[in-house]
Amino acid sequence: MSRFVLYGDSFRNPNVFLMTGFLAPDPVIYLESGDSKVLAVPTMEQPRAARESRVDDVRSFDDLGYQAAADRTGNRTEAMCETVANLVAAFPDGAIQVEANFPVLMADRLRQLGITLQPSTDLLVQDRRHKSAGAVEALSRAQARAEKAVADVFDMLSE
Repeated sequence: MSRFVLYGDSFRNPNVFLMTGFLAPDPVIYLESGDSKVLAVPTMEQPRAARESRVDDVRSFDDLGYQAAADRTGNRTEAMCETVANLVAAFPDGAIQVEANFPVLMADRLRQLGITLQPSTDLLVQDRRHKSAGAVEALSRAQARAEKAVADVFDMLSE
């Protein structure tokens, strides 16, 4: 049974985009535990994430207690750590994998709750390397367009 949590924005974290299909410039949380897949996003992004992501269960950070924690602690970083912890604690199935660059403060909070973390240097790497037929076709179209654009620029510079 796969069980992992991702934290980050999908512009810079390819695993987040792979699992959600949602482009977000701000950090999001993705949790997969068995058949459960949850995407948590900033409250303002929830409607767009529900429309655009591949994840059926889309929650806002406020659904997971972010604003209450921010009000109580006065610290947004601590509030986000609590938000991640609240989501993970809702799926208490034992150890959970995280990326090697998972934030230390969040890792500490999860460990304080008794959650065993298994850092992975290659989490989802094989999944990212395997391309569907649709993805291969999209890559081929993008490459053909790029080649045409370079040829057009070359022609313009040659004149």
